[in-house]
Amino acid sequence: SRLLSQVQSIQGFQFSRPLPPSIEHVLQFTENTFSKGYLPFIEFTKQVEVHSDSAVNLGVSGVLVKLELLPRIDPIHPLHLFHIKREGDVFSLVENTVYLYLHACRENDVNNAIKHLFKLETNDFFAQQNIISDHFYIQQECRRMQRHFADTEITDFTQQLQENVSYIFDTKTADIANLNTET
Repeated sequence: SRLLSQVQSIQGFQFSRPLPPSIEHVLQFTENTFSKGYLPFIEFTKQVEVHSDSAVNLGVSGVLVKLELLPRIDPIHPLHLFHIKREGDVFSLVENTVYLYLHACRENDVNNAIKHLFKLETNDFFAQQNIISDHFYIQQECRRMQRHFADTEITDFTQQLQENVSYIFDTKTADIANLNTET
């Protein structure tokens, strides 16, 4: 009955966006949206530009979220707590601010998405949250950050984050039948 009511509710509905001419047309804009998780800052800004362009070409939205760390919080701790599952969602850190790009995410859904990505209360780690949802302003912010931090030494947390989760990406498949439960 729920399906029938949904079908009835969209009868006569006209789509306001034009459909792409072919699947190949759509796929040419999605080939660069496969990175996810932590990226070094300059690479992050370049990827966000690509993801943002891809989102516009596909007719979806993306958001750039700036999360300013509370004073005396070691940046590596909140970075460990991000659990990125979707391709196209990337984050980085510079000057005590975590930058998080959520691909194909509406501005209204940002807080809910962050709850799923960051399992603890964000108020425990972050003083402020700013959301940039317009493609033009996302592109502008990326270019501004690239210029501002071009000659700055930026800490890359890639190695520290890999060391923390290396047990998750073990190349050997777990043999449950021979699992030693005494250790």
